[in-house]
Parts: sequence; structure tokens; C-alpha cells
Amino acid sequence: YLVYKLFNVLTDTSFRVRLLKINYLDVTGKRKPVTQSGFFIEPVEVMALRTNSTVVKATNLTQKHIASANMNRVAIFFYMISQWDWSVPGLHNVAVLMPMNPDHSGLGIAVPYDFDLTGIVNPGYGFPDEKMGIKSNRDRLFSGICRSREEFAKALEEFRDHKETFYSVINDFQYLDQKAKKDITGFLDQFFNQLDNQKDVERLIGLFLKSCKTL
Repeated sequence: YLVYKLFNVLTDTSFRVRLLKINYLDVTGKRKPVTQSGFFIEPVEVMALRTNSTVVKATNLTQKHIASANMNRVAIFFYMISQWDWSVPGLHNVAVLMPMNPDHSGLGIAVPYDFDLTGIVNPGYGFPDEKMGIKSNRDRLFSGICRSREEFAKALEEFRDHKETFYSVINDFQYLDQKAKKDITGFLDQFFNQLDNQKDVERLIGLFLKSCKTL
């Protein structure tokens, strides 16, 4: 739920979510009621209507078919939260919208979803394949398309500018205890500490350039 709220910070072209308290009742009366938290996710068709877009269902897309600024944002967001389980081809954990604005470039807008395997969530299941070169959900892997150093630097500025808002979303969430908040913000610190000075930013961009996809 909170990861969706974090991406909401960056753009309105993102899935809205609503927190729920769910009561499960055994209609046979054999078990006591169980109460758990959950959340609704905005249907992609509703998001498309809200953003004056249409839903792209083609599964033969690549990152080249996505608007560059948007694709950079999504790829770096995935790196920040340590999401290794995604792909534009096949629309795996990424929805694609096409703006209906007649002046639009004709390139799609990628919208991420399904964050249960991310490092920021850190589940006890669904570990990455060893072939990916990472050993745990909290090992970050950049899988975005290759860009120039200048493009990556500009994209990273957006994240640095929104750092305090990201942390507020987490720290102001009343349903997490302090231990969980500290764990999440500490994990994000590993990313944001790389944006503290130009030398560290250049080092991070160098990492992106080593692992980015040439399409």
C-alpha cells in the first residue's frame, strides 16, 4: 500500500489505493471472525479515464516505446524500492497507457504495480533467480534502458527533490510501528545517500550505465 503512495508522490499517472479493514466471517460458525488489513487498487480503466488515456494491451512493447522521462522515472523508482521482478515486454508488473492528447509524442506511459517482492516490502518468499546477479530482495538492480549521463542526472534530481515527501508518507502512516518505519527509511537511506553529492551521483550513474539495457 505504501509503495503505491510513494509513486503517487511522483505523478498522478499512478494507481490510487484505498486502505481497508476486512472482517472475514465463517458462515458455518465454526471459526471465530478474523480481521486483517487490505487495500483496493484503482482499476486500470478508471486510471486511464482519469488521466485522459487509453489502456495499451499489446505485449510486444519495449522500453523504447515508452516516453523517456516516464521510463527513467519508473526504472529509477524500481531501483529505489528494489523491484527486480518487472518488464515492459509482456507488461509484467507494468501497465502502459497511451495519452489521448493529439499533441502527444505517440509513446506510452508506464505505470508500475504489484510490489510484494520488492526490497522495501522485504517478504520472506519469492527470491530472485541467481542468474540475475543478485542474492536477495534487498539487492538493488537497475534494469532501465541506457541513457546519457545527463538524462540520468536529471531523472535523479526528481527523486532528490521529493525525498522529504517520501519519508513523510512512511513516517506519518499510523498503521506501521516505529521498528517497521525505521527499517523502511533505513533501506531508502541506502539509495538517497548516493544523491548527497556530485561524486556519489556520478558513481550511481556509472552503475546505471553498467547494467542498463541497450535496445
